[in-house]
Amino acid sequence: MTSRTAWLASLIVTLVASSTFAAGVAEPLIGNTLTVQRSNEAPVVLTFAADGTYTRNGAAGKWEEKDGLICMTADADGETHCEPLDGGHAPGDTWQQQSADGSGVTMTLSAGQ
Repeated sequence: MTSRTAWLASLIVTLVASSTFAAGVAEPLIGNTLTVQRSNEAPVVLTFAADGTYTRNGAAGKWEEKDGLICMTADADGETHCEPLDGGHAPGDTWQQQSADGSGVTMTLSAGQ
């Protein structure tokens, strides 16, 4: 394999990996609002942008998808927190799932931000 062919193969693999990421579990979050409700706590309202930024109750940060988890790093303290997200949901859906600490949460995905 020539170096040009190897380079082209590498580029194709990178593009395929990027398109797979774009179609990941986070895709329905982009441009919409996710409300997370734990029992006996105030709701957490999250918005996610395609540029990798998010807000959490108004505070800003950066997010990425890693191994089916949504990992958020707050701008204020640089702390990263990852949570699972059940896939296959669309704006208008409400569902139950477990958070990273094992507690049950209610998730609601609403259209728009």
